[in-house]
Amino acid sequence: MNKMVQGLLDNARLFRDKGAMYINKAEMSDIHSPQFDRYLQRAASALNASTTYYETAYRVAADMYGENEAIEMLLDDIGNNCKLIDRLVNDNSIDE
Repeated sequence: MNKMVQGLLDNARLFRDKGAMYINKAEMSDIHSPQFDRYLQRAASALNASTTYYETAYRVAADMYGENEAIEMLLDDIGNNCKLIDRLVNDNSIDE
């Protein structure tokens, strides 16, 4: 894998892990506390950054290796990111 694609994936994973950490913190805090909302906002921000890095990595990989190869390289990572986004949405809907 190209160093540029690998660097983008590393950044995407870093932000994905930050998002997961904030989701976990939100789940452990009281739903009605101000910390809950802050953790969800930070998780959303981190997962948004992660998604942007994944999209960029996909575009670069697709240009270098072709669409099928890029999909194969990124499918698991993007799937994990989507699962965290789903958790975030579900946690946020509890509050409403």
